[in-house]
Amino acid sequence: MSLTLHRISKLKYATLQTLDAHGLGAAQYGGRWNSPDPALEHDRRIIYASDTLAQASLEVIVHVDSQVLHTVAHGHVTLEVDPAGILDLAPGDLPATWNAQPETPATQVIGDEWYDLQASPVLRIPSAVLPLSVFVPGQANYLINTRHPQTAALVRLLGAVPLTFDPRL
Repeated sequence: MSLTLHRISKLKYATLQTLDAHGLGAAQYGGRWNSPDPALEHDRRIIYASDTLAQASLEVIVHVDSQVLHTVAHGHVTLEVDPAGILDLAPGDLPATWNAQPETPATQVIGDEWYDLQASPVLRIPSAVLPLSVFVPGQANYLINTRHPQTAALVRLLGAVPLTFDPRL
């Protein structure tokens, strides 16, 4: 049985047709789980996703102000993942500052090592937006390594549709 994952991004990026085309923003600017690489020296193209659309929405809402949320077109990307390709990050392996704001190099090192070692096509990680106590499948975030040799066989891009946020947000 496959797992459906959700990602929200600017519509111009959401509609890219191949997995390999996604994740460029994470590669250049970094995020909680990967370090910035403006020159794309390492080209760590990582797709950040969630296992619910609501969780994916929270991940966007905490990073952009309402002006951007309502003036920039967004898209909802759906992905299908074979669970055989998912590695779980154990909560005991999290550094004390894993959910600090802004993100710290401690979590970026974890993501960079996972990517560089090609440990798995997908890594299940907790959301810094929610308490760690709710970190279970069904309430998690995922990193997808677009360059892993098994990603093409285990992760499928299902498509993207425009997404409009409620004006109250």
